[in-house]
Amino acid sequence: MNAGQNCCGVERVLVYESLYDDFVIKAEQLVESLRQNYPLEEDVDVGAMVMPAQLEIIQELVDDAVDKGARCLVGGVLNLELEGLFYLPTLLVDVTPEMNIANQEVFGPVMTVMKVANDSDEACVGLVNDCAYGLGSSVFSSNQKRAVKLGERIRAGMTTINDFAVNYMVQTLPFGGIKNSGFDRFQF
Repeated sequence: MNAGQNCCGVERVLVYESLYDDFVIKAEQLVESLRQNYPLEEDVDVGAMVMPAQLEIIQELVDDAVDKGARCLVGGVLNLELEGLFYLPTLLVDVTPEMNIANQEVFGPVMTVMKVANDSDEACVGLVNDCAYGLGSSVFSSNQKRAVKLGERIRAGMTTINDFAVNYMVQTLPFGGIKNSGFDRFQF
């Protein structure tokens, strides 16, 4: 969505250990298939960045993660085939909390994937809440009751179950964050 340049865009994807390998395989295929180009061209999935300085921030975050053990499976650099501010859609896996990218807003086309050890709900909630930001979150599960229970423990201004950004896309729903992501909500 908007090449990651969205206030409530997905920053971190936490995946339970039993699902992790399959998720990474499917995510890699999907990210590799994204088509990047100018927005007026046909069949475009991802456009350009709007701020030149953000390219440097994204590159520093990706490089730091790789230096600390993350694997960059797709992208991770500027798209040199296009003139302009095009950062390739990027998939970073094996991201850990010590990496800067796990604790800062990327505002770019980077999917950051973290593994939740032992499929632990406690570990998952801990990873989610151990962050200075708290605008939005989503919980995806085939067990709706479990998802709601997890969502109730997440410290974020908005949490959706089995959906993404509904609070952003439906303007009559409450919108707002907590921690460094804001201090209040509107439409509440």
